[in-house]
Amino acid sequence: MRKHVRRLVSFFVLLLSITSTSYAMTNVNGQPSSIQSYTGKGKWLIVQAWSSTCSICNKAMPGLEKASRSFPNAQVIGVSLDGNTSTAQKFINKHHVSFPTLVSNNNEFSDYLVKVAGEKLRGTPTYLIFDPQGNLKAMQPGDVPTATLKNFLRKQQ
Repeated sequence: MRKHVRRLVSFFVLLLSITSTSYAMTNVNGQPSSIQSYTGKGKWLIVQAWSSTCSICNKAMPGLEKASRSFPNAQVIGVSLDGNTSTAQKFINKHHVSFPTLVSNNNEFSDYLVKVAGEKLRGTPTYLIFDPQGNLKAMQPGDVPTATLKNFLRKQQ
């Protein structure tokens, strides 16, 4: 009987690992979170994946922070690829980031991109834009000026 129970438990653990669409992202408080928890809420979602050591990310963040409150019908979230909440929090504090930020790492986020966009991570920053229904509409590595993001959203509506 024990052997049968162990096999069942092993099967369910394997099944969960195969069918799970979540990734090991957390919020800055270390609690599990995901990009999917922000998508499909009736608003556009702009995701910027960044690293605290990325010079472009450091230059772009103040503009994104300022613009985050003025995007038409959209929410902005960040994804720190630093791999730990402490480093992410220092960057957030330095740039006075007010929008939600998730914490991941390069490998985990690259796996996520393969799943949702069919591409691996090419660098930071990387932008993702999801429509109000939660469908990925755009992905762009490199700096994207906030005016370009606003124009993209305007054209989609």
